[in-house]
Amino acid sequence: MPYPINGSLVCDRKKFTECFYVHRAFTLLSLQPDFFACGESPDFSIGFDGKKIGVEVTYFHSSAEGADRRPRRAVEEEWDHLQSQIMSEVDKVTELKGIFGYLEFHALVVPMRRQHKQFVQELLILSLHMIATNSLETKPDKKDYPLLSHYVEKLTLERVGCYITWEWDHTAAFVGLSEEELIDTVAPKAVRTGNYLKKDNYDELWLMVVSEHRLSQAIPPRLLDKLNSFGTLNKELQEFGFARVFLYQYLFEVIYEWPGWKKVGEEKLIPTIN
Repeated sequence: MPYPINGSLVCDRKKFTECFYVHRAFTLLSLQPDFFACGESPDFSIGFDGKKIGVEVTYFHSSAEGADRRPRRAVEEEWDHLQSQIMSEVDKVTELKGIFGYLEFHALVVPMRRQHKQFVQELLILSLHMIATNSLETKPDKKDYPLLSHYVEKLTLERVGCYITWEWDHTAAFVGLSEEELIDTVAPKAVRTGNYLKKDNYDELWLMVVSEHRLSQAIPPRLLDKLNSFGTLNKELQEFGFARVFLYQYLFEVIYEWPGWKKVGEEKLIPTIN
């Protein structure tokens, strides 16, 4: 059952997404707050076990780089822009209604924005040729599709009979996890813990670190031994003043809860939120 959010629906996209993750995580943890309210500092306020608790939400992002030395997060944001351009043009083409396209790139590299128009044009021309010849999988030819072939190794089309957003092959993959990256993720949220606990009269502060489905956000499963070995991280979490920290692997519906790092849930791949 959804929690009431300040007695009204959440319209802000960022807050809606945060609320989605917190609600889903609390369900997995079997936590049922007495009240649940949106905020900004902290992100949410809840009543639980007779206490006023502030809940902060942040997202894990790897600092790893793609093949062209750009941070993976930046590459993914560039893909988001390109994807929107692709779908804007696909929607105009009757022959592509009910068709799903899947692009396999040579590496984690997407065209620059000034190249997007030509890239999409070549993609549409090739897609229409594939539909006309009933060839639903091909490698773009360098002669006819110079820009597309430079970035894309293979294009696959599928007749699905409904609207579905075209995707690339780097939506979900694992980038590993380092202690330093987790500390860098948590530390910015620890800046105001003292104010929350003293000035704002919160009894406890909780932190939820969300690992989403993107390449730069997806953390490999089975982390318990690794998390328990992160001595510096565990020491700093105590000093930061968090009462509970949750590392929520949304892609697998698993939560690792600190202190003591215990696992809640079993790995199972679930649909992404978009």
